[in-house]
Amino acid sequence: MQLLEKDSDVAAIYDQFASFTKPMQVTLKTQTASLLSICKHNPDNAKKFMALAIIDLCDALNVQNTMNARQVEIAISLLLEEYKWFQVHEIADCFNKIKLGHYGKNYNRIDVQTISEALSKYWKERMAVVVSVREEEHKKFIQNSDNFSSENREKLLEILKKIVNKPNAQEKDSDNQSR
Repeated sequence: MQLLEKDSDVAAIYDQFASFTKPMQVTLKTQTASLLSICKHNPDNAKKFMALAIIDLCDALNVQNTMNARQVEIAISLLLEEYKWFQVHEIADCFNKIKLGHYGKNYNRIDVQTISEALSKYWKERMAVVVSVREEEHKKFIQNSDNFSSENREKLLEILKKIVNKPNAQEKDSDNQSR
């Protein structure tokens, strides 16, 4: 199967993230290419990356009911279509969590459905953390806004009054010319 041949660039990218398991807050701050952007530039590289990830997952789980070459190809197509917004490191993180049993036992089988369910759970976890982080940022923003409005409002008004009441250079010139 041609997809399974290691392309040196793809293998290097995969190897870089093969052991990527970080807390979700760290994962959210990490920036890597999305599967969609890889597909736009070189669809074969996206397929090769997913093939390496799936084969590594199957090898790590050491299940009897694993995926054959045709099933891997089908899984790649389905997963690239369904989860194209995932970034490379998120795929690696999710697959490593599957290996660690984070999404439950594998019951001696791995298939596209098992992988898809794990990716969906991963996405829900990710979104929950995103919402939590955004809520915390919003609270801090509101606190800072409240602090500003209560403590510094009078100072700001005084500065603005001075600016508004201060004659500008043009007004001075026109006053001097009229005299």
